[in-house]
Amino acid sequence: MPEGNKGGHVRESYNIEVVLTKDGAEKLSKATKENLGKFIVILIDEKAIVAARVRSRLYGKSVVIMDFTKEEAERIVMGINRQ
Repeated sequence: MPEGNKGGHVRESYNIEVVLTKDGAEKLSKATKENLGKFIVILIDEKAIVAARVRSRLYGKSVVIMDFTKEEAERIVMGINRQ
C-alpha cells in the first residue's frame, strides 16, 4: 500500500509546471547557484507554498512544483495567473 494510505484511499497528487521567461530563467539559475544548500521559498499571496533545499543549480525555462491536492494546485495557479 502507498505510504499514508488509510482504508484503501490513495490521495491524488497534482503538479504545476511554471514556464519562465528568458529573464526569469536567468534569475532562477543565478539564485539557485548562489544559494546551494539553502532553502528557497515560493510565495503566492504572501504565503509560502513551497520551501525546498537547493541541491543544484537550476537551468531551463520551466520548473515543476509537485505534490499538491487539487484545491491547492488550483489556488496556486490562480495566484500565479494574477501576477
